Amino acid sequence: MYYQWRGDYVFPDSPEGNSFGLINYDGTPTEYYQEKLAMVNLLNELSDYIVKAEKKRCGVGILYSRYAFCHSDAIDNAERAKRNLWLDELKRIYINLRKEGLTVDIVESRHLKKNTLNIKVLYIPMYDLLSDDEKEKIDAFVKSGGRVYCSECSLEYRDITEKYSAYVSPYSIEDTILREKLTPVFSCSSKSIMVQVLEGDGYYLAAVNNISGVEECRTNIELDLGNVSARKVVMYTPQQKNELKKKGNIVLIPQLKWGAFLLIQE
Repeated sequence: MYYQWRGDYVFPDSPEGNSFGLINYDGTPTEYYQEKLAMVNLLNELSDYIVKAEKKRCGVGILYSRYAFCHSDAIDNAERAKRNLWLDELKRIYINLRKEGLTVDIVESRHLKKNTLNIKVLYIPMYDLLSDDEKEKIDAFVKSGGRVYCSECSLEYRDITEKYSAYVSPYSIEDTILREKLTPVFSCSSKSIMVQVLEGDGYYLAAVNNISGVEECRTNIELDLGNVSARKVVMYTPQQKNELKKKGNIVLIPQLKWGAFLLIQE
């Protein structure tokens, strides 16, 4: 938001005509002004629910390694390939887990000892590119009961505790989820809807976003609240708010364009 809407010097091929800001240099609003003002007003309206809640997690993490990033960059871009396969792999793991409805945290090896985020299952892109120190910290995480799966630029995942063998079949991302009994906080009927949840005293606030690159507007979406018994569910967008219908513990979202907040009151 800061980069996109900051004030800046106008140059001939600037992607935003008059400036990057919400207000033109002559003081008139840009075409985005009202839209962004409505979003700010919505965040202000929901601010108490946001700041008094904690993020609901699934115990799933992906390892971020600055060392592996630089290692991959040195290999991949030695002849100016302009790609970073390690970063591509990290993003692919994240997208695959998100499409299965899981809330994912990005962690570094130095965070694993205290494990403040309560990571139970850790996914690692391109394990061989890690430093020796990072590998030692991962070994300690495994010895303390953590589960680790490694991938190597493919759709295959290997349990780090299993000795590598050409005769041992690797796991798919779905296999690892079933094997570890991982479940979403709330389950959605569409893999193109990303759901992230905050939990407060007597309520949940769910951010739902349409991440489809094809369907700009999704309809007839069902959100399964699991064992949460909702008394009332209200959907907030910058344009409006309205109460949603429920069918048992299933919330019915008739239409979702870009995204919305759902205030779920118990």
